[in-house]
This record gives sequence, structure tokens and C-alpha cells, in this order.
Amino acid sequence: MKSCTVAVVPGLILLLLLSPCLVRGRSQFVQVRVSVRNASPLLPSTLKGAEQVAGRVFQRAGIEILWVSCGVGAADEPSAIGCSEVSFPSHLHLQIISASRDLSRSAVGAAFLGKENGGCYADLFYEPIHRLQEVSNVSPAVVLGHAIAHELGHLLLGSNSHSPRGLMRGHWTRHDLEDASKGRLGFSSEQCLRIAARLERGETDTR
Repeated sequence: MKSCTVAVVPGLILLLLLSPCLVRGRSQFVQVRVSVRNASPLLPSTLKGAEQVAGRVFQRAGIEILWVSCGVGAADEPSAIGCSEVSFPSHLHLQIISASRDLSRSAVGAAFLGKENGGCYADLFYEPIHRLQEVSNVSPAVVLGHAIAHELGHLLLGSNSHSPRGLMRGHWTRHDLEDASKGRLGFSSEQCLRIAARLERGETDTR
């Protein structure tokens, strides 16, 4: 288990039914806790739906996300347990704010990586996600849920984790968003194996 100390990695920028992702031979899901703080105008019901969408993306990778509501506007009542705890890779933190003060106006999120190429903290930006939803006509929960999975993917995959296609593409296309709406946007097999290897080197729970 490692503590998190930090470089910012810009995440997604605006511009298959089941993934072949489940790691062979794994009979148990690895559990990862994610504490979520919503400090944006995002509706709690939309956040709850987005957590369910992101959870399904990770389930296809053999990972069960345990969501912990923390702070202002969270999907459920704040829970003191887990809101201050952090540990890579078993307990990550996600914050949703209105917009980035440092990145481009189109930046949807950012992941913060530590010296050992892992990170515990990621931010998502409500305003560009809302604009992306409006131009795509895809459900807000679907867009946000996949953005959550994308940024958490950066934390679990480490640096240089953008890919030319799929969930970890740096610029989603309209086709990507259509795939997301149909449950087809996820981690590649290679990304799943990388995440599994990093989780196995850490201390995570299984069920």
C-alpha cells in the first residue's frame, strides 16, 4: 500500500457490448474505493447514475468500485469514513468542480500522478462535460460516467496512458460517445492487464 504524494496529467479533451477485458483466470473482483466530492452544479441523481455507469465499465475489467460520498452536493449523505483516507491503488479520490483554472477550456478532467507513476487524486470539470453532453445528445450520466472511468483509468494505468482509440483516447469522437451510450466504450485488453498487474502489486481487497 502506498501513500500519494504529485504531476498533473490532462485527461479527456473535447473536440464491445461486453468488453474482452475481463482478466483470464480471475474468479474474484478486485475492490477499489473511490471517495467522491461534488463541488459543482451537478445534480446528485446524475452523479449517482454516473457512478453506476463508471462502475459497469470497471466491472468489465474485473474491478468493483466502492463509492464513498464526501462533502458538498455528494450523491448521498456524506460519510466520515473514508473521506480523508487515501492509498494507492486501493483508495482513490475524485473531485468534481465547475471548471479548471489552469487547463484549457475544453479540458474535461485531470489526473495527478506521483513520483512512482501512480496517483490517488483526479478532478473532473462540470462545464466542459455539460457542453459535451449538449452537442452529443448522450445522457449526462453516460458522458460523466465514462469521464470518471477515463480519469480513474489514468490513476491506475500511470503516465502515457492515452490511447489512439477507446475509453482512454485523449479526444473523444461522436462515434466514441455513441459507443458509450450503447455500453461499448471501455478499457482495451492490454489496458486491463496493465491495471490488473498494478493492482496486484498493491494491497487491494477481493470478493
